[in-house]
Amino acid sequence: MRGVPVIDISRDPNIVHKEIDGACKEWGFIVVSGHGINNKLIDDMFRVSKDFFDQPQQYKDTFDRADIGRGYYALKAKALAKTLGITDAKPDEKESFTTGQEAVPDDPYYHTEGAKGHFALNIYPNAKFEQVYREYDQICCKLSQRILDLMHCPLRSDKPISTLITHNYPKQDVSPEGIRAGIHTDFGTLTLLLTEDKPGGLQVMGLDDKWYDVKPLPYTFIVNLGDLMTRWNPEWRSTLHRVANPPVGSESRRMSIVYFHAPNYETDVNGVTSGQHLMMKFSKNKNIGEKNDNSSS
Repeated sequence: MRGVPVIDISRDPNIVHKEIDGACKEWGFIVVSGHGINNKLIDDMFRVSKDFFDQPQQYKDTFDRADIGRGYYALKAKALAKTLGITDAKPDEKESFTTGQEAVPDDPYYHTEGAKGHFALNIYPNAKFEQVYREYDQICCKLSQRILDLMHCPLRSDKPISTLITHNYPKQDVSPEGIRAGIHTDFGTLTLLLTEDKPGGLQVMGLDDKWYDVKPLPYTFIVNLGDLMTRWNPEWRSTLHRVANPPVGSESRRMSIVYFHAPNYETDVNGVTSGQHLMMKFSKNKNIGEKNDNSSS
């Protein structure tokens, strides 16, 4: 099998659609270039995130709002493989920071029974962090809608359910055999992943049930389908993936920035609303100390 394809989405939309369709059937993953997002914003996201994760543990712990699915999650606070029912899965070797959609006080949409569990107040370490994260979230929302259009997929909306999570996999003095983030699929429609071009580690399962490395390329997005997307189009794949430990002697610290997209909670997807689908997935999530999380790498 060939690897996950790199697709330049700035080209003719009909050609891009055909390439995306083929990749979604074979891999459920694509690497997106030609997206037009400013490199400086990407650099700023990594910079402010690193600045936070490099702070003392006691400081980081003050931003723990796992009770509402926001803020800081400490190292080994999650075990993604548990989302597949693997009850003895080891905790993931990462710490995280989560933001997401906030409720608008005067808009009834955010205050119905169906909205419960999808919106919460964000918490930010400082003003610069908030500015960069909010700008990046808006840009990723627009990019998600653009990719959905190229897919000819109707699962877009003006009020999507989205979550933005940054992961820090700390440097390992010894690189043991094993996994840094357990095997899982994502829950929503699309996941947009930014990761540094070292040390790598993201692996996806091919149609032959073998693991394949996804090589990170600078300033590209790794985009994968979630379970909700395959509910809409069963020919496409919501692919199992994981993060493996880096080779011995390589740069071992890894950071990834993950944006999850799903349509508004009222959107019907083959008999189940987006909100119902996500809450069913969340209810099966047995991760340690974890609230709502879309799964991530």
